[in-house]
Amino acid sequence: MDSDLEQLQYELRLAELCEEHSALLERMAKRYAVNADDENEVDALIRVGWIGLITADANFKEGCGVSFISFAILYIRRFMKLYLDLEKSRSGFTKSDT
Repeated sequence: MDSDLEQLQYELRLAELCEEHSALLERMAKRYAVNADDENEVDALIRVGWIGLITADANFKEGCGVSFISFAILYIRRFMKLYLDLEKSRSGFTKSDT
């Protein structure tokens, strides 16, 4: 019974995060996208940003001296930059390199 309640609370928290921060993730994705007109890249960055947001939510401790949004932005930025670095390293390889 408790696990069902915990799962429901977790899902409600994710829905709240989605509603509150979707505009932030979209703005950050457009800012970090190498080609902001490429909808696929922006969408990929938004998805990666969600991972950062959820990770920040799981690691945030109230009263740590920083607001949740500042804490979350650090995680979101880190995940987006890691994604871009990975994509950059992938694009550096050509078929002749393999």
